[in-house]
Amino acid sequence: MKYFLLLPALLFVQFSFSQGAIDGFMKGKGVIDVVPSFGYEFFDEYYSGSEVRLPAKSRIQSYSLYVASGLTDFLDVAAAIPYVRADQNNRGLQDGLLYLKGRFARLKVQKSTLDIMGAIGGHTPIADYAIDSINAIGAQLTSIEPRFILQINDPNGYFASFQTGYSIRLGHDSIPDVFPISLKIGAATAKSYTDIWLDAQIARGGKDFNTSEDPIPLNEIGVSYFKIGGTWYKPLGHKFGFFINASTTISGRNIGKATRVGFGFVFKIYTRKS
Repeated sequence: MKYFLLLPALLFVQFSFSQGAIDGFMKGKGVIDVVPSFGYEFFDEYYSGSEVRLPAKSRIQSYSLYVASGLTDFLDVAAAIPYVRADQNNRGLQDGLLYLKGRFARLKVQKSTLDIMGAIGGHTPIADYAIDSINAIGAQLTSIEPRFILQINDPNGYFASFQTGYSIRLGHDSIPDVFPISLKIGAATAKSYTDIWLDAQIARGGKDFNTSEDPIPLNEIGVSYFKIGGTWYKPLGHKFGFFINASTTISGRNIGKATRVGFGFVFKIYTRKS
């Protein structure tokens, strides 16, 4: 069972692309969000292969700095840098994230509006962390992520969004691509923001994790999952706010049956009068 010590890497290969990296709202020209956050993830069981639960214990801390800026009223750019701590000897900067998101059209649907958006970006290692350790913090993967987003907004602040795309993993042929899909509903008002989401990732092939004496390279393992979670955000004035979030894995392949809790702060910078 000793190879379950590498499980933190399997979780954080897709860390940068969890809910929150791309949403269905545009920042607006001249608005910059700076978001430091902390997350704690834990599990005691692991989905090895397809729906096979094995006993495994893992406790992972993550710190992230996320920055998003409105280049125009219909074009945003976002970037993130995560720091992951698996244990005393395996910790450090992991994979950086960069996205460009645009709104192509806004349609009237009775009293609501339907936004049609797309995004392109990806992640790549920003530190030369080791991947030959069974407790490595990542798999040194680089990917390209095209995304398609639909979001309908009610005049009272209620919204629902759908997002999908494809994650193209760069490298040799044994690295599996993944197909992401997510649904989100919520309410965004001047007083607070709340959402509930369902997030899924389906690996296109890939090998299954096993407990043999010859561990499979991390970047060859296929990771699939279904997660459910939510976020609550409270603005305190126009330039500052804080949020809490939580999620749990309800099924998966080669991933821990994990629960994650986190919190963070939002600092807003306005570079033009509005």
